[in-house]
Amino acid sequence: MIGEKTTFRQQLKKLQRAGEEKRLKALQAKYPNPNNIDYGNMSLRDELQTRFDLDEMNNLQQKYKSQQTSLAQPQITTNTSGAVDKSLNTIKQKQSPIQQIVGAIGDMSSNYFDMKKDNTINGDDYFHCKANYEAASRGDIGAKTAKLLEDVKENYWDYWDNQFRKGLTRSQADLDKRHDKRVNKIGRQRAQSGLYSDSRDACNSYRVNGINDKY
Repeated sequence: MIGEKTTFRQQLKKLQRAGEEKRLKALQAKYPNPNNIDYGNMSLRDELQTRFDLDEMNNLQQKYKSQQTSLAQPQITTNTSGAVDKSLNTIKQKQSPIQQIVGAIGDMSSNYFDMKKDNTINGDDYFHCKANYEAASRGDIGAKTAKLLEDVKENYWDYWDNQFRKGLTRSQADLDKRHDKRVNKIGRQRAQSGLYSDSRDACNSYRVNGINDKY
């Protein structure tokens, strides 16, 4: 009986993997140049759907990176033993809870103002990812602080601002909210994975042409 359950689970995993790899190939065919997409001629709904698709494609590429090569895949820094370089995360994990909270608030604020100063069209995702990566790199408390700040901003301020000031419908505002929260979560997950050398490396897949090289 145990052997049958194990075999069944293995079959399910194989089916899931086959489905995900098929979806990844379809997305790669649909978006052969993910860093050179022209959002200017898209409707808001098409733009958001494209961004959802690119998020999904990037996540699947991360999952199957040993089999797939992405044009937007960030480079991973390794040390001489072949292990992933986690020195940045190791140092920041030693911060006290208060240091993590204060630091995370600073990370979120500085990246927000950098985004406004840079003002590159469609560059928001890069700064969202970067802010959450830096906050989460400080430790678990830093990640939770970023999540709390995100919930307040996306669920309340941006959600209603998009409707009343920018004129989005409720469904469009909800789609935009879910997209931003997804990017934020990816930034935190990449920080906690220990696979990246810094926030720029981790969020490189979200960079678009025009973002100032200093960010």
